Amino acid sequence: SSAFDWRAKAACGIRIRNVFPGRNTGAAYQQIEEAKAVCRTCKVIDACLKCALDTNQDYGVGAV
Repeated sequence: SSAFDWRAKAACGIRIRNVFPGRNTGAAYQQIEEAKAVCRTCKVIDACLKCALDTNQDYGVGAV
């Protein structure tokens, strides 16, 4: 069992880099809200957030 097995169950399908725009101005606000809605439905949000913190991710993980 891998430490990343949770990814197969992620609501975003681990396309989070494409879901979150990486900035927070203008039209990106709508994308951010849509991405947050995906995160809020996710059953593995805690594992995702832990992974983001452990690997110093800047965007898109557990951002609800």
